[in-house]
Amino acid sequence: LAIDLRFFNSALTFSADYFVKKTKDMLLSMPIPLYTSYGSMTVNSGTVKNEGIEFEASYRFKVGEVNLGINGNASYVKNEVADLAGDDFVLTANYSDLGGPLQIMKPGYPMGSFYVYQWKGFDDKGANLYQKADGSLTTNPTSDDLVVKGQASPKWTVGWNNTVTWKNWTLNVFFNAATGYDRLNISRFMAASMTGVSRFITLRDAYFKGWDHVANKADALYPSLTNTDNKSYANSDFWLEDASFIKLKNISLSYRIPRRVLKFASVQLSVSAQDLFTITRYKGMDPEVYTSYDGLDYGAYPIPRTITFGAKIRF
Repeated sequence: LAIDLRFFNSALTFSADYFVKKTKDMLLSMPIPLYTSYGSMTVNSGTVKNEGIEFEASYRFKVGEVNLGINGNASYVKNEVADLAGDDFVLTANYSDLGGPLQIMKPGYPMGSFYVYQWKGFDDKGANLYQKADGSLTTNPTSDDLVVKGQASPKWTVGWNNTVTWKNWTLNVFFNAATGYDRLNISRFMAASMTGVSRFITLRDAYFKGWDHVANKADALYPSLTNTDNKSYANSDFWLEDASFIKLKNISLSYRIPRRVLKFASVQLSVSAQDLFTITRYKGMDPEVYTSYDGLDYGAYPIPRTITFGAKIRF
């Protein structure tokens, strides 16, 4: 279902599209008997439903000798696992060094949902507290206390492109944004917890803003490092962060030297920058990237900031 509108000789345009898409026979890893010498096999099974709406609008106008063009688009997607070939759920993102599965596929929930303990602060000795299935608090949760929470893919994505032309100058600025999704910040967990081979704390705040070093315990942001009863879990919503962001994805400025000036050719000189800045509350290096599983930041390499100079010559 779609609608397209155009006004003022197509200077102003607007379109909207509503869609529903079902993907069937997706690849799933299913357990099989161990006597086969394999623990699982990949099969075509399960159904995922995507439902959403897309908007796009543009406006071109002129102010004196300046030409301006504004284009914006936004999309909302509701993603949901509809069926898993009869299974109640499938655990995914299984890292043995992090305690097991970190994500779950379950009918009625989005793809890339996280399977986590609910963190509820610290006890009077600085140990992490977690909520049990019955609502009580404990420092030693079990797998029965894990809950489905968050999602790895954005609900909303937005793009905004602006072009300004004056004589031989052209300026282009492009922003993009995403919201309604999360990242499980495994990198922060590893840096803030006494885990792994080295068992070192490398995150400054985890040491200086931890339970052991703040005078007012209500100000503590991290648990005690000296309490041997404390338990930190990678699959805890303590590390599950809102990954919403706004980025200046690209900005470019160009100048065209016409042929009549140089006689032998026309030349366009340009400079551009990508990923110049990001506005986000995410504590990792880049909310837009992830490692092998969508939604997990396990040392994911950030998108680099680049500056490019260019020259285009037309003989």
